[in-house]
Order: sequence, then C-alpha cells, then structure tokens
Amino acid sequence: MNEHVDSALFVYVPETEHLCSRLLENPFQATVTPVALAVFLDDPERFLTGTDHVVFSGLLEDFKRILHLATQHQFSVGLVPMARQKNLVRCYDLPDQPEAVIDLALRRDGQVVDLILCNDEILFFKATIGRLPLFDVSSDVGLIVLIRQAFRKICSLRLLKFTFKTGEGTKIKTAACGCMIIQHHKHSLASRLIAHDSSLTDGMISLIVSAPFSITEYVKFLFQARRTRENKRHLPSTIGYIKTAQLDIETEQELAVTIDEQQVTRTPLHCTTLPQAIRLNVGEALREKGKQKQAAKETIKTENLPTGKEISKATKKTIPFFAYASEERFRDLFTALRTDAKTTPAYLVLILLSTMLATLGLYLSSSSVVIGAMLLAPLMAPIVALAMALLRHRIRRWQDVLRQRSLPASSWPCLHPA
Repeated sequence: MNEHVDSALFVYVPETEHLCSRLLENPFQATVTPVALAVFLDDPERFLTGTDHVVFSGLLEDFKRILHLATQHQFSVGLVPMARQKNLVRCYDLPDQPEAVIDLALRRDGQVVDLILCNDEILFFKATIGRLPLFDVSSDVGLIVLIRQAFRKICSLRLLKFTFKTGEGTKIKTAACGCMIIQHHKHSLASRLIAHDSSLTDGMISLIVSAPFSITEYVKFLFQARRTRENKRHLPSTIGYIKTAQLDIETEQELAVTIDEQQVTRTPLHCTTLPQAIRLNVGEALREKGKQKQAAKETIKTENLPTGKEISKATKKTIPFFAYASEERFRDLFTALRTDAKTTPAYLVLILLSTMLATLGLYLSSSSVVIGAMLLAPLMAPIVALAMALLRHRIRRWQDVLRQRSLPASSWPCLHPA
C-alpha cells in the first residue's frame, strides 16, 4: 500500500475550485488545506510555514511559479492536471482516472527531478529557436499527411548562423534552420531521436539541431524519425545532438525563443540545469526510470552539421529542392577513394584469390565460379577512383581554358609560343 502525506496545501485556480471537495474527502486521511492561487501568491510565506507538500491544479505558467517556490522552501509537489493539459499528463506519466490522480498527488515519496532554466525561465517540455516545421509533430500522424504538411511549410526554409557553447567550453559554429531543447516530451518525432538518452534526473540539457541541405533531405529526415525506435542510437543525416550541463546559444540575428508553446525570451540564450531541484509526484514509469542512475557525460554529435566555408554558402539563400555539393561535405569521400586506389596487402591477397578462383572456374567450365571470382575481386573501388581522377584532370583543363579566355589575347600562350 502506498504511503501518503499527513497534510498538504491545495493551491487552485477558479477553474479547478470544484476539486476542493474531492481532496478534502480523500480516503487517505490526509489533512488538506485549500487556498486560492491569488491569495497564496499574496503571502506565500504564511502558507508555506510548516508545509512539506503542496498539491497544485492550474495553468502551466502558474505551476512554474509553484516550482520556483519549491526550490526555495524544499516542499514536494503533487499535480492534478486540468482536462486540457495533455502535455503534462504525457510528460509526467500521470494517470487518467480522477481517483488515481488524487492518489498520486498525495503520495509521500516524490521523485527528485531536474529543472532546466532558459534565461531564468523554467522549461518543462521544449524550447524552440528558429523554424522547425513538423519537428515536434505527433508520431501518430500518418506519413502522407506528414509529407503534405511538410511541403507546405518548408519551401521558404533557410539556414541561419548559430554558435553553441557547452558547459565544458566547447564552441561549435554552424548553420541550421533551428534547434530545440527537449526536456521530456513524449510522443513526438523529435523526442524519439533521443529517447534512449533522455532523463529527468541526469542534470543535463539535450539539444537537437536541424540543418537540412535540401527539401528532400528534410522530408527524408521526417520519414526516418517516424520509423526510428526509441532505443535506437543513430541520428539522421541532417541532425546534430548536444548534451551538456550548461549551454549558451547565440545567433547572427536576434531570434525569438518559444518555451513550452509561449514566446517568452529572445537570443542570446543561456541555459543551465538545477540538478535534483524539486521533488515531484510522477507516474510509475518515470519513477522506475529515475532510479536508474545515468552518468552525466557531455555528448557532442555535430558531424552532420555544416562547418567552415560551408556555413557561408548554406546561409546565402533558401534551401534548394536537392542537396548541393561542396568540397568540405565530400572531403571524406575523396579521401576514401584515394585510399582505395592504393595497392595494399589486403588488395593483393584478394586479387590473388580471385585470380585463382577464376582460373579454377575456366578449368571447370563453370560460369558460376567465374562470376564468384568477379564478385571477390576488389576492382570497383580502383575503377571509381580512376574515373574520379580522370574527371578531376578534365575539370582542371576546363578551368585552365576558361582562365585563359578571361585574359587578354596578347597573354595567350598559343599566340606567343616559346
């Protein structure tokens, strides 16, 4: 049997005043003192003296005021959500039945929970900077509807310059259409990407950065995110991920910051965590997850984001329909092709084995064995590398011709042979 508090203060708003009778007549023999929010905020010290537990039912912004007081006076908090507060129910795994909600709200064993502050504003679910069309749409939306809505909203999307500084001093300069800080927001495409690494008790801030190089890549990301399992650790090709205890976000131009669906501040944004700042009565699933201690380790995965000269090129215009090529983005590809073109011991062994297999196939008049030898032979990478080298040589010749044609005729080598 669950243990419940002996006494509690119930803070309500006019819309939830009808809950007073239910709490006063609770079957757990807890003494509940109801007080209106306006009266409580006039003199909170008078009501909080000797109070160890507060039950609240009201608007989200008022709930944040209660939590601010909880960090100062160290009382635990129970929550009775209003009918329209579906996000709170999903976020804290609250039950649907009124009796179960009151049972949970009056329990004694509250779960310690971190608080995230963004420019001193409490963050519950998410904070968004820039434009992230459909980024936090429900994962239950059909794929056809998702793609149709995406095309309508991302045609004017463009990348903006961002600078991120982590708690350990790492500075990342990149370009992105927007970024989102996620605390614990279930049932959305964005939260599914980091569900394996999210917690209410790790003392860290989780940031997702979106930098699509084309509309097709953004639609591809939406499709990948919709199919991603919550325990999958692979990020889509257009997403960066930063997890840190403290985060500073700067933008080239001042941008609005939307916190929990309300625009309350602007960049630059300073975010910090208050580890285990409050005790909150949450559902069983989160209670069990909170018992699993996770190492607070800073994580930076920004290899998918533009860097260097690519930033300036990406921010000049709206994102195209198809991705563009750049030397920085394909440098790894050129390096891999150059490596594959070298003669290595592994390459010689494979060539020798494939030659022996092909000889055996010819001796046996077996086309299957010959085809197997062709599959074994490592010829594709050298062929591609040779083709890229010839193409590069051809491009350089074209560049030389164009450079010569841009000069005066008197300086052309063909008119003045040595």
